Amino acid sequence: MRPTIKKENVRPLFDSEFIRVYDLQYEEGKHYYNASRRNLDNLTAVKSEGEFKTMLPDAVTCVVVVCIEGRIPRLLLSKEYRYPAGQFLLSPPAGLLDPSDALTDDPILSAARRELWEETGLIIKPGDSLSIINPLLFS
Repeated sequence: MRPTIKKENVRPLFDSEFIRVYDLQYEEGKHYYNASRRNLDNLTAVKSEGEFKTMLPDAVTCVVVVCIEGRIPRLLLSKEYRYPAGQFLLSPPAGLLDPSDALTDDPILSAARRELWEETGLIIKPGDSLSIINPLLFS
């Protein structure tokens, strides 16, 4: 059973067009910081178990294997500067779901297509394979 955090224990720290950051107090003196595009009423942390199970994830992580005839398959990684680490890191392309993704037949794959294009310039073409490995993969 996952714990639910009461709304009064959630404090908004930052709010912009693209991201919101919340301080979630899950026990006295214990906090977790959550970055999301969701407003406070739609945060997963404040939802019941039943509501949580029907929600879309906040983000996608794209595990891309590039297969070119005559070459060994390769894993696609992005090299990005990460301020908390103070250096460039290799990571899979990833990003948050946009509200427009929720309007498509498959919001998770829609976000993955868009993020791959935004972060790498790759366009998923007919015949390319795109599938969900695990909708609950966290980094």
